[in-house]
Amino acid sequence: MSGLSNQVRGGWLGAWDRLVGPGATAGENLGTLGVGLLAAIAAGIDIWLRRDVTVLQLSLVAILAFDLAGGVWANATPAARRWYHRPGQGFLQHFGFIAVHIQPFLLPWLFPDFVSGWEWATLLYVGVVLGTVVLYLMPSRLRTAGALTYSTFLLALTNQFWVSPLAWFAAAFILKLLVAHLLPEIPGKEKPAAVSGAGLSVGDDV
Repeated sequence: MSGLSNQVRGGWLGAWDRLVGPGATAGENLGTLGVGLLAAIAAGIDIWLRRDVTVLQLSLVAILAFDLAGGVWANATPAARRWYHRPGQGFLQHFGFIAVHIQPFLLPWLFPDFVSGWEWATLLYVGVVLGTVVLYLMPSRLRTAGALTYSTFLLALTNQFWVSPLAWFAAAFILKLLVAHLLPEIPGKEKPAAVSGAGLSVGDDV
């Protein structure tokens, strides 16, 4: 092993490193946990207010919200993008990562009264997997624009025909995988010249 792989710690900390990327800063880690926790609480309260739910349904909705919303933040951080786009990580690795995300199929199983739930889940899952292929066929310099555009149309299509009682799910699922995970870190460029002003200069790190 070499490079980033050598930075992976042992034990459960190593498992965390493999999720968010070794060397993640305190801010990156706190963001992942904080965003995930806020999403879990909000999603749990929302579904509880909307309908009668079992403890299992409420728990799984909260877990899914934590995973997806926290995953959007985590996968978009520089640490995660360096990790998931390190040398040796190509199309097959990214396709496999995305293909194992079968969470959409949990919703129609969890809520059997979700009308057309299995069709909704299939469209969302296949759309994201297909999007992985489409984006890899694009020139790398167009991939960000392509990911955002494809995600916009897929989200509109998914929720236009089959409105989920958990509409946030599709947005978080698409953003986590096609935008946050699939796009590599953009190399930093030289900062613009500082412009003096009210205590803050253009190009300052915040």
